[in-house]
Amino acid sequence: MEIAREKTQFLAENVASFVTFVNRQYEVNSVLSDPNMLFRLKNLVEEYRLQLLASELLRVNRFVWEKRDSEILIDRIKKGITSIDEFVENNNDGLFIFTARLYTLNSIYQSINE
Repeated sequence: MEIAREKTQFLAENVASFVTFVNRQYEVNSVLSDPNMLFRLKNLVEEYRLQLLASELLRVNRFVWEKRDSEILIDRIKKGITSIDEFVENNNDGLFIFTARLYTLNSIYQSINE
């Protein structure tokens, strides 16, 4: 159970860093990404409340593995990540910088479900 808890915490930390990365790219208005696509991506991240889900997942599993609550939160995170991943794939020319982070999040999710 300790390994499952650590994987869950790792997922939550990476989701939080992904949200921070999206917000930072939007604020800086990087030359690498299309500003309109960044705005849509930022709205998707806010719509699925990934920052809130990540912090809640960290809070729930801070000391003890809570399987039921964790699975609910992980499923909600996966739903958001899947939608965001699809959006980034459809707009890859303007949002290619996010593909590596999304690949990492999907990989962590798959390792939790093994």
